[in-house]
Amino acid sequence: MKLFFYTLKDIGIERLFKRILYKINNFIDELFYNKLKFDLFIDLIFKNKINLRWENKLSRKKNNSLITHKKNKKVFIVFKLLNQKRKFEFPFRWNDKEWPRLWQFHLHYFNWLRNWLEKDIKNQENSIELETIDNLISDWINSNYKSSFDGWHSYTTSIRIRNLLLFYSFHPEIVKEKYLSSIWDQLIWLERHPESYLGGNHWLENLTALIFGSLFFENKKSNKIFLKALKKLEKEIDIQILEDGGHEERSSSYHILIIDRLVEIACLIYIFKNLRIDWLEEKIKKMYFWILKVRSKDKLLPRFNDNMFQSSEDVDDILNFASSIINRNNFCENGIRYELIRKCDFKKNYEIKKDKDSFSNCEINDLKDTGWLIIKSGNFYLTFKYGQSSPKHLPGHGHSDALSFDLFFKNIPLIAETGTSIYENGLRRINERSLRSHNALQLGEIINKKNSKINWIEPVEIWDSFKAGRKSKLKQINFGKYAKNTFWVEASHDAYERINSEHKRKIIFKKIGSSQCCLKIIDSLNIIKLTAWRSWWHLGPEQEKKFLFSTIGYFQKKYNAKYKWEKTYYANSFNELIPRYSLCIEGFLPRGKYEFEVEINFLVKQTPQKYEVSCKDSIFIV
Repeated sequence: MKLFFYTLKDIGIERLFKRILYKINNFIDELFYNKLKFDLFIDLIFKNKINLRWENKLSRKKNNSLITHKKNKKVFIVFKLLNQKRKFEFPFRWNDKEWPRLWQFHLHYFNWLRNWLEKDIKNQENSIELETIDNLISDWINSNYKSSFDGWHSYTTSIRIRNLLLFYSFHPEIVKEKYLSSIWDQLIWLERHPESYLGGNHWLENLTALIFGSLFFENKKSNKIFLKALKKLEKEIDIQILEDGGHEERSSSYHILIIDRLVEIACLIYIFKNLRIDWLEEKIKKMYFWILKVRSKDKLLPRFNDNMFQSSEDVDDILNFASSIINRNNFCENGIRYELIRKCDFKKNYEIKKDKDSFSNCEINDLKDTGWLIIKSGNFYLTFKYGQSSPKHLPGHGHSDALSFDLFFKNIPLIAETGTSIYENGLRRINERSLRSHNALQLGEIINKKNSKINWIEPVEIWDSFKAGRKSKLKQINFGKYAKNTFWVEASHDAYERINSEHKRKIIFKKIGSSQCCLKIIDSLNIIKLTAWRSWWHLGPEQEKKFLFSTIGYFQKKYNAKYKWEKTYYANSFNELIPRYSLCIEGFLPRGKYEFEVEINFLVKQTPQKYEVSCKDSIFIV
């Protein structure tokens, strides 16, 4: 109950009121939308059509003829979403309570169609014929009546509008009046069901989809939607994009998704309106340089908070996309993004003001608004999180990972937090968000020492899939460089003041050779009464336990601590779990001041397996 109170308190009255209105609106629509035919109150006279100038320049004329399958021929379609495959005989149900909800969301996103289109543009082999795509779109429209099921969630609708319109633009021969009418319905519905109460990436998805969709139609209503959504987008990204260029939800994955959306919008406004939106491109530029600052030379990104590892190739494409709009040049390779930039037909070239290498190769980068410190030294890559985990009102993608760190050699995790493999509510989701899944120290209030009942304090009191109670605040941050290849960072937060204790962590990193480093962790504690403590250390897959043997010996000898090894996993992406070992060292401390000082030496003798997967939604026939 206490967690629920703190959650509501941080959300605030205004957002709660908007959320209630959103739910009421959805409830009414689910009951009456189709029965009362609300369409009559909206201008659906078919004067709305895809802009022909767009059609002519992006449509692909070869292989556009539809192939008619023989009647009664069975077609089995396989969707690979979130690294999970499901096989269906067409036609099939688009909604099933037995599926994980996120999997069902991805089915309705139609990202699988976008990836099909990407292959089609690049003349790569697709196992799905255009006629099958046509049938799938038609079946979705017939099976998902307005305001029903997850297909009409504001978030899924936003993503699907973009994907369908891009597909129709490249394949106008497939477009029917039914399809355009459906897209218009979805656009109008989205305008009436915005997630403004939620904010964050969901609200940006809504706004960019409204702008995106409105540009493809030519009528008074679409122009009104465009102007209104653009004005709201300007206000919202000014709030959500931090001064250092990061996104307020502090997730590399969502940062990448959002910059991709913003560049798409900048391109389309240039294409349809011949306008350059300075405030939009300025935010794109800030977000672009943020990525360069946090990304390692081996193209890794920090894994803090909810993070679905994109492949380095995907991130490269998005960086080239952003650089293209900034520089008025086409740096994209063949594909959808290349065609969007090509269609802009820029007349002038602009040079980027700062050399990207000055950010990419900088040894130490402090993202003070994001709350991350990044150290890049040779082949080593250290990320440290010291700031707030998420906006107060939006903790859904935040983790309880204050003062946690990850260490990589090239693309190989040496010490790395668990990551994100699932969004479904349950023990696995709770564990992945809690401190136990991160490389951090935790204090606990002793309720009953005899039966080991301890109230472990979470810097972020996570609960449910996307909720959190109290969130820790940063108290101090300092960092610097002692000598060549030797860096340090020191920070503290206020979470343990709840039990009248204090914790400060200092990390000293020294690169000794091209494949050797020394990591020193100093945890300073001020304990007021007998308190439980535990320290988590998560090895990367294939890393040997021996790296932490000296750490175990230190705590056993000096603090009579206990330890246990656990078989855990490294979540490379959704549902991609790679086995590894984690160490938990724990004990009790009476009143006093303490300083845990651990030194770990890594010598990488050989380069192990490279962990990178592509989690692209796909579709094929078997």
